[in-house]
Amino acid sequence: MCPVSGNPLDEEELTRLSVQARRQVVQYVDLWRREMPGFETAEVEQMGFWLGIRESRRISGLKTLDAQMVVKAVKQPDAIGHGFWMVDIHDPKGSGHTTWADQKPDTMPPVGESYHIPLGMCLNAHIPNLAVAGRCASSTHEGLASVRIQTHCMAMGQGVGTCAHWPWTPAWTWLV
Repeated sequence: MCPVSGNPLDEEELTRLSVQARRQVVQYVDLWRREMPGFETAEVEQMGFWLGIRESRRISGLKTLDAQMVVKAVKQPDAIGHGFWMVDIHDPKGSGHTTWADQKPDTMPPVGESYHIPLGMCLNAHIPNLAVAGRCASSTHEGLASVRIQTHCMAMGQGVGTCAHWPWTPAWTWLV
């Protein structure tokens, strides 16, 4: 709701962005009190303790999820889950964001279809026995804009956790 843009790997900049976002919250509440009936006595009870960061570093995986895999509902032999969300790009400059209603057909999987979330996007060829899940998995900016949502991150976590516990070690050697 309070868009800020910067380098999430720079602690000083992250602090500056946190202050900026908290100031924006106060400005929103002031506006609502003045302009929205029923919000005249609204107060901020609490705020998140840090910014929600959409994107930073990602591994270079055995596979890289991209926009075409999402919008064409591509199936994968190493699927660990189904993805259904659109390529949901929020403006990194903070001028606004897209919503489901703003999307065009070329940014969404076909209605009623899903793409496969490949295990290979959670694995790399250089560090044995390392698997990742969430926003650090291998994807393009556009691919991440679909797979970054909580349900998809949970599917990745479940998938790599299940593979890590498979009876033979490592379970994903067939991908390399």
